[in-house]
Parts: sequence; C-alpha cells; structure tokens
Amino acid sequence: RERELFRYASAAAPAPLVRRRSGVVDVLPSDGLPLGVLGDAVHELRETPFGPGDTLALYSDAFAESSVSDNAVLGEDAFREDLSDAMARDSCAGVIEDVFSARETRGLLHFDDDATLVCLRSL
Repeated sequence: RERELFRYASAAAPAPLVRRRSGVVDVLPSDGLPLGVLGDAVHELRETPFGPGDTLALYSDAFAESSVSDNAVLGEDAFREDLSDAMARDSCAGVIEDVFSARETRGLLHFDDDATLVCLRSL
C-alpha cells in the first residue's frame, strides 16, 4: 500500500480492470494455467500502479458468461463496457449497484454459475 502498487498473480481468471483517477480504464494482463491443472505450475507475479483515487475490479467469469438467449452469452467485451462505465461512480457500493442495474436492463436476472465481484478503491 505504501508503494502504491497492486501486485497479483493470475491463473486464467478474467482480466482485472483498474480505473485510474484520471478516468482511464486499464485491462490488466491475465493469463496462465487455471489453479490445480498442474501441481508445479508457476504463475507470474505482476504489479501495476494503484494510487489514491484508483479503483480496482476483480470478477468471476459468470458475469461475461451470462446467457442472453438460448445460444448466446453476454461476452467479455459487453461486460467490461458495463463495468468500466460503473467504475466512474464515487464508491465501490455504487460500482456494484451499477453493474447489477446494467444486468437488469439487459434482462439478466440470474447467473448460470457462481458469481463474484470485488471492488477496491485506493484512498
């Protein structure tokens, strides 16, 4: 925290988003093998600036994989657009509220899988 960095290792999870205080939204690299696939897998440690006014969002793939019809899902790009827009809010509670409002507007009232959304703001 004192170095104003976010350090993370990814295991094929959806790419974290960081909205900088300037309003720019960065999609952070996220690749590698899923946890548990290989017992000796090595996951790269990454870091990115995370200073006052920056907002970080971590989420599970259930958001992008939500069914919008019998043979189509929302998709990563559409979800990231909704999330990026929501991250302009003044609080993480507002971010989460806007993400779920966008889902409701799209008619996505349930999840096909377990869903996780974490929002952090650096003060």
